[in-house]
Amino acid sequence: MSNTENQNQGRRRFVFWFFSIGTLVPVFWLFAGFPFAERMNWDWTNSSAFLILLLVVWPTISMLPLDLDLNWYQFILAMLVVAPLNGVWYGAIGFFIWHVRGRLGRAAESRLRS
Repeated sequence: MSNTENQNQGRRRFVFWFFSIGTLVPVFWLFAGFPFAERMNWDWTNSSAFLILLLVVWPTISMLPLDLDLNWYQFILAMLVVAPLNGVWYGAIGFFIWHVRGRLGRAAESRLRS
């Protein structure tokens, strides 16, 4: 395998891991995050820092209908759409991090040579 193929494979693996983690984040937030917040008595609706964190970590929450009249099968169908879209968001962030890391590494290397 050439060096370029190794870099491509490494990048694909890196972005895939970001996608996988991003797909699991909505499930984690729903089954662990919100009950934990209620147990800790956090008023997260008035906390702007928490809402900003939530939108950065789970930007597709706005696509998830959180009304009380939602049936369980509608919720599962919504999660089947929202979770992969969140994974795409994480994959894009992973792709961005990969390229920034590469550029910073090359800049540091050229600076050390001079």
